[in-house]
Amino acid sequence: MLLALGAVTLVILSQTLFLDTQDAPNAGKVRDAIRVADAWMNIIQQEKAARHLLSAEANHFPSEAMLGDDFSEMTTTLGSLEAKKISVNPQFAGLVVRWITELGLDSTDEVMVSSSGSFPGLAISTMAALQTMNQRAVLTMSIGASSFGANQPSMTMIDIQRLLNRKGNLRYLPELITYGCDNDNGEGFYDGGKEAVDSSALRSGVQIWKPATLEESIAKRLDIVKTRHVRLLINIGGNHAMLGNCAHASSWPNGLHRSVATCAHADRGAIARIHELGIPVIHFLNIKELGLKNGISDSYTSNEELFVTRRTNTIAALCSLALLASCVLLL
Repeated sequence: MLLALGAVTLVILSQTLFLDTQDAPNAGKVRDAIRVADAWMNIIQQEKAARHLLSAEANHFPSEAMLGDDFSEMTTTLGSLEAKKISVNPQFAGLVVRWITELGLDSTDEVMVSSSGSFPGLAISTMAALQTMNQRAVLTMSIGASSFGANQPSMTMIDIQRLLNRKGNLRYLPELITYGCDNDNGEGFYDGGKEAVDSSALRSGVQIWKPATLEESIAKRLDIVKTRHVRLLINIGGNHAMLGNCAHASSWPNGLHRSVATCAHADRGAIARIHELGIPVIHFLNIKELGLKNGISDSYTSNEELFVTRRTNTIAALCSLALLASCVLLL
């Protein structure tokens, strides 16, 4: 019983006493990226407030402007309001900086970002991280959005992107824009959905690419990767071409992954096919799980874990083990 009590005590102490805390690599960039993301979300906040577009679900919490409506003609699937509230926390920008730092990318490496309209806050946080790191990037966007995403016809992801280009000094422009929804070509939109996206594209002076089939949309994304210096894929949301029709698509793990076993299914999506080229993947979809794992919530409390690293204090751990061994001999 004494030995068991001692072992339990050591386990508890190993979480505190035996850990040395240091500033994380690029901790300054982590803070800068969070500030940029927060500033960009405030720009969206001011624009939506001025145009009376704030969602009825916002309820006056930070970054409320990044929430869309429960339903519109652009809504593709049901979405979790709780997950959407977590996703608009600008601390995700700091998390992306940490992952890029962990991968050792530099400004000559290019990052491909594929985002749907479902998580506009994550798209903004990702772009803030990339711009803070002075990273080259190629952006692809699908405009359809799940519930509470960027599903307002007067403020689509196209409008959000253009507003930040004008007022927030956002440098990046999307190189491929699609409807999204079924087959990435707008199939499955409610009446008026395609027209709403077309109107958004027209007022912003951009073109919507309309693939004939899902396979064509997947192939287009692969072509982009193969013709550019892409060293990282960041996928945000559940775009059909990115996930594909493979039964394993919904189980693709969240977060950063250098190596994930992919299946050989003929209908696997662009995420799997790009990863098979040896390119690491950051996947944002199950946001509640990802937020819980990294201390990011809708409460916006200070999250020091983003700015520090912890490692075991080997000397203290060995001394404690020696003490426990002495107790064994004594008993």
